[in-house]
Amino acid sequence: MSGLGSRGRGRGRGGSRGPLPVYTHPREIPDPNAEVTKAENAVMAQITSPSSLHKPRLFPCRPAYGTKGTAVKLWANYFELIPPPNLILYRYDVRVTAEYTVKGKTENKDFVGKKLMQAFRLMLEHPQFQSHKNDMVTDYKKQLLSAVELSRQAIQPIQFRYRAEDEDDVRLNAPLLKFDIKPAGTLTVGNLLDHLTSANTSKALNEQDILQGLNIFLRHYAKQSPDLITIGSSSFPLRPTDTDRVGLTGGLQAIRGFFSSVRVATSRILVNVNVAHAPFYDAIRLDLSMKAFQATNGCDLYKLQAFLKRVRVEVPHLKSRKNVAGRAIPRVKTILALATKQDGLVNGLPSSNTSLPPKVVKFGAGPKDVEFWVSDDQKQLASTPQALMAGKSGEGKRPEQVELSAGNSGSEVSATSGLKGHYVRVAQYFEQQYKKEMPTSLSDLPVVNVGTSANPSYLPAEACVVVAGQNWQRKLDPQQTAEMIRFAVRPPSKNATSIERDGPSAIGLSNLTRFQFRYKAAMIPVPGRILAPPKVLYHDPQIQDREAVKSPMSSASWFMSNKNKRQLKFNSGQTLSSWHVLVLEFNGQTNPFREDQRLQGTLRMFSNALRNAGITIPSDPSTDYLPMRGVEDPALEAKIRVIRKKICLVILPEEHPVVYARIKSIGDVKYGVLTICVTAPELAKGKMSFMSNVALKFNLKLGGVNQKMDDEQLDIVSEGTTMIVGIDVTHPSPGSSESAPSIAGMVASVDRHLGQWPADLRLQERAPQEIVSSLDAMLKTCLTRWKNRNTEYPQNILVYRDGVSEGEYKSVWANELPLLRKACRELYLAEGNDKGPIQAKDNKNKKNTPAKDEAKGTSEADKQLPRMTIIIVGKRHNTRAFTADKGNPPNGTVVDRQITEACNWDWFLFSHKAIQGTAHPGHYFVILDEIFNTGGNTRERADRLEGLTYQLCYLCGRCTTAVSIPTPVHYAHSVCERARFYLNRYYDSAAQSSASRQSGGSGRRVLPRPSDADIRVHSTLRDTMFYI
Repeated sequence: MSGLGSRGRGRGRGGSRGPLPVYTHPREIPDPNAEVTKAENAVMAQITSPSSLHKPRLFPCRPAYGTKGTAVKLWANYFELIPPPNLILYRYDVRVTAEYTVKGKTENKDFVGKKLMQAFRLMLEHPQFQSHKNDMVTDYKKQLLSAVELSRQAIQPIQFRYRAEDEDDVRLNAPLLKFDIKPAGTLTVGNLLDHLTSANTSKALNEQDILQGLNIFLRHYAKQSPDLITIGSSSFPLRPTDTDRVGLTGGLQAIRGFFSSVRVATSRILVNVNVAHAPFYDAIRLDLSMKAFQATNGCDLYKLQAFLKRVRVEVPHLKSRKNVAGRAIPRVKTILALATKQDGLVNGLPSSNTSLPPKVVKFGAGPKDVEFWVSDDQKQLASTPQALMAGKSGEGKRPEQVELSAGNSGSEVSATSGLKGHYVRVAQYFEQQYKKEMPTSLSDLPVVNVGTSANPSYLPAEACVVVAGQNWQRKLDPQQTAEMIRFAVRPPSKNATSIERDGPSAIGLSNLTRFQFRYKAAMIPVPGRILAPPKVLYHDPQIQDREAVKSPMSSASWFMSNKNKRQLKFNSGQTLSSWHVLVLEFNGQTNPFREDQRLQGTLRMFSNALRNAGITIPSDPSTDYLPMRGVEDPALEAKIRVIRKKICLVILPEEHPVVYARIKSIGDVKYGVLTICVTAPELAKGKMSFMSNVALKFNLKLGGVNQKMDDEQLDIVSEGTTMIVGIDVTHPSPGSSESAPSIAGMVASVDRHLGQWPADLRLQERAPQEIVSSLDAMLKTCLTRWKNRNTEYPQNILVYRDGVSEGEYKSVWANELPLLRKACRELYLAEGNDKGPIQAKDNKNKKNTPAKDEAKGTSEADKQLPRMTIIIVGKRHNTRAFTADKGNPPNGTVVDRQITEACNWDWFLFSHKAIQGTAHPGHYFVILDEIFNTGGNTRERADRLEGLTYQLCYLCGRCTTAVSIPTPVHYAHSVCERARFYLNRYYDSAAQSSASRQSGGSGRRVLPRPSDADIRVHSTLRDTMFYI
């Protein structure tokens, strides 16, 4: 990508640090903190003591720490934070309003974003706070914290005029800021430390308020630093070194920074620090950014407008000003849109701000095709409000400060009024006024409007430079995603070094010393346990029995062959009675199967691969070709509609998400045709490994079971009375249509073999909405499937719930659990009830507080209901661990001590082997347990649940490796992703172009809200694994 020497590149603080040094930790990891271990054991003794009287908790207490597995010591990416024991934080709520005066009328507005941050900076500099300046921190949104109590005088309401960053003088008509400061209580950090070291589990404390306060202290440094960009809990260098950035295609770059968060664990406070990565706009000239975007995305101007909307640019052709400190004040503008024919008009008439609107030849016109009005009466022009605000370059100046010459309408070109005058092209104006200042001659690239629609102000792309540090908040395209992954994936040794060497200073831990905080500069040692891998079972046709394939502990992967290298087959291979092959061709794409002879030869090889895996194929497939005339070619639907085969293998010339989405929507939803897509180049290679991988999909879609486990490995599941459920929710990503919904997906086992997992999909009532609103109906669908297969409903329901943040655990308990209970009552109790299903009370309007009767009751009717266990599965956390030799923990490693709270039942599990990069464990938190707390030794509950969770990671039929989360969660995520393809036009920015045209070129996608029918799978496929 061009522009390596441009502004914002390669100018990191202090220059490049060079390659990361070798990780310097001692090869032998020290023992974990003995005092913490002692406190953990004390809590366990208190919980498990028969004479213990502790207050009932919302979530179950940890029954014990796990004991199974081989012991191992690890480093965890946490630093111990030691606050002063007598620290009291005084909290204040701050409300900021801005009073604007427009045409003699005042209007109050709330400040947001960067202006709100600047307002807080100005507040901290106010004389009223000078005596306390070094005692205070803020979140720059609504809270102020102080290490000392502020006087009444210090929290009196404040008023002053807004001043932009780096400016000394207040601009004309700057808003009047009003600060209302109210005391909001105190946070005693000592109480938190006492709580964490106490063995009394009945002692309640609101940890979250104190943690929030400590996080405000921690992040204050990054937010006030001019050299850092903060995004949520992560911070990134404004001007990264070459080792901490990489150019992405399409005008973007990726930057490496750090995540940080204050956490609590038994007996101490920790700071979780991890390497973070995020995409940003490349800080280059705007014309280079436009060209980079178009090189990747084509010349669609509607896409380009969406890419540029709200991007801030500097205008270096204007002479910069300096503040008192001698620092240059950049001239920064915000891009509204490209030029349109509607600019300067309101309802087809000239706007109130201009009598003569600009002339724009077409949407997205270049500088030669956009004209603006210039008044000949310069004196009158200079005294008009339009001149004073022209393009905002003269904003805030007195009339005599606006320099105008013949043909000049201000520093930037604006449509302005006058009794006499003429139109001037943007290109002509800049060539006359700023020829020396322009870095290059003007091209035909679109001009950008940095004013408003009613009062536009145009700039050519060559006159702008993208401001550094602007986060890209929309979805990356596949190529950018691949580039981002390559940049983010580093050996664990490098990430460990970055965390320990650079992390503490980058996040500002050392800055907390002025508040008497201390921290330990090394990551903490933690104990782990390596669970033994399970045995995966396949069918050996020569001995007419199943045979175990033991997955190596070091790889968590296996081949479908026995110790003698003999090919094994699926446990339950299905019959492919009929199938069809559809070969697609795109214009200009080379098709390796254009000759039918080559296609037939490849299909014979593929058929052999299916047979070798255990699928019975009595006949060859029928074949058909379709040269597609565009991605929306109706012939594709016509071809799929007439297929009367069990499965259609679709061969695409290349990966194409839009065409893939159409195939799945047409096949799954409209006509009930199972489809499997492959690309022609990959299939043409004839590799048996690839064909065997596709065979896994075939068998699952046909209803087969690929691999199993011994009954003894699956604990209570082997009894055939336990249904396992996976739940996930997907949400609209930035850039999606405003009417794009959240979608909930549920999968559930149908028998004890755990080989088939049919699914159900429902739209959420609003977006984004994480708590599933139709959970009762979805569970009833899954329970009905189970009964159809097993003649009776399951006695146990084990739920793995994905995608829930820590702050939503209580919401799941209070809102989703009642819906699960409701579904069970309506089905289980209805069987012996002549009056029909018992209707549960409506929980829709309940507040987010625990209901009194959500536990399984003890009445005779309640005894008929199943026992439930609900486990929250988390992947969006930042906990990592490293071995002594700088590697990832072995697959099967469990960590449940030193970085958790003893009274909570949670653990981290490294179930898979990371193919590349640093391994990311799953985090498991039990919010309900009615299954494992009955019968047997209660001290074994932790081992049983940890072990079963680990075994479930080996049962994903889609691959021959252990996955990073249990199979039901993995499948629930897959079915949600499939639903996004059904509604592709709502989520995929590729649909933005046509929708933008329909909405008059505004760039906003106007689509009706979808319904459940749009994602309702065809009746012939609802009991299949169509989503594989």
